[in-house]
Amino acid sequence: DGWWIDDFEQLDLFTYDGEACLSTAEGDLACDRVDEAGVVVGTNVMVSTFDPVLGETDIRVFPNPASDFFRVNVSTQNAGPLNLELLGIDGRLLARQEVETQIGEQQYRFDTRELPAGLYLLRASGTQELQTIKVSIQ
Repeated sequence: DGWWIDDFEQLDLFTYDGEACLSTAEGDLACDRVDEAGVVVGTNVMVSTFDPVLGETDIRVFPNPASDFFRVNVSTQNAGPLNLELLGIDGRLLARQEVETQIGEQQYRFDTRELPAGLYLLRASGTQELQTIKVSIQ
């Protein structure tokens, strides 16, 4: 009975050109399209963003979906501070790593053995918010 959302994604720093559709168990379908120019973003790909201190920054999460742990692969042009925060879908902070990145590629590990299965958000921020990535825990 009623409506429910089975896939939620929080995306920042982009404008979007895409279509959103909702369907019911009875087969009703409602769709709407955003016609303005924008960028389509998928969570299974690496996305580049820019931070005034870190420069061009690439962030990728794997494995996703995860079970016991996931890794965050970060590649930056410059050294600098980076905060990685794991949030519940309700926005509650569950884990945080404050790191000092080096030039190039680094990996950081998050243990998820104590977390129930579900959707979580990984927020990465330098001097400004860089990216929020959906993480699925099985």
